[in-house]
Amino acid sequence: MAQYWLQIVAHFALQFNNEISQGKLAENKTESKWVKFIFKQALKGNSVASIKKELDSNGILARRGGLWTLGSIESLMTNTHYLGRYVYTDGVSSEQVEVKCPVIVDEVTWNSVHLARKRKSNRKDQQNATTKNFYLLRDFMVCGHCGRKMAGRIKPSKSEQMYYCPNKERVWAKEGESSTHYQRGTGCGFDRAMNIQITDKLVFDTVVKLHSSSSILKEEVKKRVYSDHGIKSITTAEETKGLERQLRKSESLFQSLQESIGNLEANRILKRMDDKAYKTAVSRMNDEADRLKTEITNLRLKLRGEAEKKQWVYWVDHFGKEIDEKSKLNDEQRQLYLKGLIEKIEAKFNAKTRNHELEIHFQHPIVGDGIKWKDPKKKTLGYKVLNGSKTTSLQVEKRDGRGK
Repeated sequence: MAQYWLQIVAHFALQFNNEISQGKLAENKTESKWVKFIFKQALKGNSVASIKKELDSNGILARRGGLWTLGSIESLMTNTHYLGRYVYTDGVSSEQVEVKCPVIVDEVTWNSVHLARKRKSNRKDQQNATTKNFYLLRDFMVCGHCGRKMAGRIKPSKSEQMYYCPNKERVWAKEGESSTHYQRGTGCGFDRAMNIQITDKLVFDTVVKLHSSSSILKEEVKKRVYSDHGIKSITTAEETKGLERQLRKSESLFQSLQESIGNLEANRILKRMDDKAYKTAVSRMNDEADRLKTEITNLRLKLRGEAEKKQWVYWVDHFGKEIDEKSKLNDEQRQLYLKGLIEKIEAKFNAKTRNHELEIHFQHPIVGDGIKWKDPKKKTLGYKVLNGSKTTSLQVEKRDGRGK
């Protein structure tokens, strides 16, 4: 039985920063130093990505010889092993035994890190909550002066319904209040808000009109374009979100890895690490960087292709017919309809005319497109679709956020 429990202890020693000494777990001073470092950085509020960057920059490899991952650091910070105890469950008898081990992190520190991570998770959930007001165009629209995503504000009590550039708000949040914060002419150039109702109607009516005259979007051409794309299957919304999360994670890891390689070189030059440790660590990092570059390229290509297929197929299935029925769509349907066609809308304020100028960028070249028949007299011989432009410009007449 003693030998049996010794095997269990040895199993956990391989996973955590301890070693066997006279049949008992003993602290590995070299490795536990970095465990304490991880908890100390987390206690300061530093992100898991920044902690990984520090570990990589110092050439600290995981127990199995590879680079630390975000998941392994997250797991480390949630394990009670470092408090001096862990629970082992026997796979045969399901018996649970609490095993004592050396304390590496005191309970106050562990609890503080655990609580901080829980609060951060709760804040993230709150930040991801949807806004209570519906904005038809906000997700497409960017400021043509500074490039920020446009914001919306609806306040029935003040009869306000407006799209505006949040440049001043962002600057104020970053740099603090100033005496010129609310003065016109001190922002990015988008000095007057646009009335939501007028802008929404103008854009929606314009898109429907283009749709009705577009050869690419007409029914007889639609089916042929669908077939020409060779579209057989598309990813689900959940699968697409998974690919997007994976891409963001890979890009972040690659950026952090590049910085870590630079820091590693600096540490070698400053004699903070020997050449052997440097070569081992930098070799691992370069291999990982090459893998991440390939992964990022493949994910971007896949997402681009899937997005184009999905957007086209979904739009065709739901909105390709019945032009006259577009006025009967509800708010969410109108937004989905526009998403299938619009890539973005650039909004600018013209200080001379006091009007707003919109430039709509479409997914497909439907502005002024057409059809060229192989034989105009014998239309049964087929035709060729002529692409138009992907952009069109509009002017929103001078109104304030209250429509006056």
